[in-house]
Amino acid sequence: MRPLALALALALACGDEPQPVPTPPPPPSFDVHEWGFIGAHVDDLGTDPIAWVAGAPPRPIPTDLGTTQRLGGGGGPHGGVGVVHGGHGIGKPVLYLHADEDLPYPVRVEVTATGGAILERLPAGTSTENGVRWSDLRVRASSCRSTRNVTSRDDPACATRDGYCEAIEDPGYDTDDAACLELPDGSSRNHLFYRAESTANVLPLAVTIDRESGRITVRNTSAEPIPGQLLRVAMSGDDVRFLTAAAPAPNAEITMEPAPSAPPGAADDAEPIPEPLRRTGDVERAFERLVAERGLTAAEVAVFLRAWGPTLWNAPTATSTTDAGRPPASLGRAQDALYYVMPDGSLGRALPLAIEPAPRHLRRAFLVRVQLDSRRSLGTVSADGTIGVGAYAAPGHVAIRIRALEVSGGLSPEVIRRIIRHHYGRLRFCWDRTTSSEDARLRFHITATGETEHSTSTSGNPALDECMQGALRAMRFPQPTRPVTVELTVAIER
Repeated sequence: MRPLALALALALACGDEPQPVPTPPPPPSFDVHEWGFIGAHVDDLGTDPIAWVAGAPPRPIPTDLGTTQRLGGGGGPHGGVGVVHGGHGIGKPVLYLHADEDLPYPVRVEVTATGGAILERLPAGTSTENGVRWSDLRVRASSCRSTRNVTSRDDPACATRDGYCEAIEDPGYDTDDAACLELPDGSSRNHLFYRAESTANVLPLAVTIDRESGRITVRNTSAEPIPGQLLRVAMSGDDVRFLTAAAPAPNAEITMEPAPSAPPGAADDAEPIPEPLRRTGDVERAFERLVAERGLTAAEVAVFLRAWGPTLWNAPTATSTTDAGRPPASLGRAQDALYYVMPDGSLGRALPLAIEPAPRHLRRAFLVRVQLDSRRSLGTVSADGTIGVGAYAAPGHVAIRIRALEVSGGLSPEVIRRIIRHHYGRLRFCWDRTTSSEDARLRFHITATGETEHSTSTSGNPALDECMQGALRAMRFPQPTRPVTVELTVAIER
């Protein structure tokens, strides 16, 4: 008898039955949603180290750009080297799981901060080289509230090297539609939370600012489109205004003017608001659209707006009654900033997220802010090169006032005042750039074409005067019936 036939005969004689084929694991029946905020800053070239990512070796930094400053444009191996001054603050990333039913298997989640570190996390999880890992998460379809929350800055979870404890605000991020996560220690979590920083230049947009005019140039140096629109937001006290623009396509660029910002007061109520400029009431809806378009639930969008509203448009603080400390400047408020949504590819390089088993859908909504203020008005750079560590100073209310306006010629004082108010953003850049507080006496002529000439500024500060003259040259007025001479004093009130 042949060996194969003999083996079969013996197996049948012994009563052995063929082993069943292993059942494949069930398809994933859960989704993961995440929102967060990435804060970066434009600052002078050639003064701080650059950071670079794999595939983009360092090269010399130009130092002859005058008042031009640049940030971003890494985009991983698809882009060149950009300047990252100190690093990006990555604030309040929160992960929610959504399950159709209780999962019969544990879930593992691991996040890595490329070129950086995790500064806070809840629950504690396990530290990795540049990240944190949460293992053996049991996922229940029904929602729950997080237990074992941080209630005091004396909690070990608040022992951060920059003194800021975002974890105190974490209970305010629970939603009613997230799955419940049961941990091996018996505690439950509504979501996972962490805060990070990174010095890897993975931002897809290179942002260049001309400090004299306030105009920015935005170039997409990555190979992927930017989701949604760009927002440029200016804040002055309770006055918040913004401009929108279509995001540049890969390898294309656009320019954006400053968002004019006027001080609060009855006189400003009559000031026309040029399209597409809107007042404070619409800025929240603009941010809401950006985040909602990434596929988050309505509850998650509401929590994001509640968490970041005080930073984005001076909304009242509502997430915590406990002092979390001073945030680093990269996560604090900004008087002038550009906002956009991080595309998935760039986000995956900045914050790689590994989930086992893989979810059915992964939706990540990260808002990037590039601060355009002078860093000197926001804080300093610490010895280790991180922006604003222990040095955050929230910008105070800076109002611009027009005094002693004298106009002769073919335009009315009301028209002159309105146009100058429209350029408050440019004037504010001059005081911000020079850290000056002097009043400036301005004088200029308006030609038959509406352009300015023979502009002078007298303040006693040469740098401020030079900047003010540049701002005047950028102004355009209606064509007058005859030449116009204008004299006025502009002042700031802090």
